[in-house]
Amino acid sequence: MPWFVDSPAPIRAAHFNGGWCVIFNLSVLGYFKYMDFFISTFNDVAGTNYHLLHIILPLVFPFLLSRKLRFWWTATTEKIEHYSFLHYCLFVTFFL
Repeated sequence: MPWFVDSPAPIRAAHFNGGWCVIFNLSVLGYFKYMDFFISTFNDVAGTNYHLLHIILPLVFPFLLSRKLRFWWTATTEKIEHYSFLHYCLFVTFFL
């Protein structure tokens, strides 16, 4: 059976919210990293002249993204019973 059929409601909610967390964070990373590439490719293929955005991706951003996703994964799979916003901030920023 799939994981969402027998699991209690809080676990289902955590997986659902975590799925949105992953999609949102990877979308933000993709925007910063690949938007100029998509615009320039579209300009070459379609013959248009849209201006590039020249967005600079901070070097720490992919690292923070991976730390946030790791916290979500640890919190949902290892069944941590209690964590606060302070625990989250310490986990994400510990190695900066």
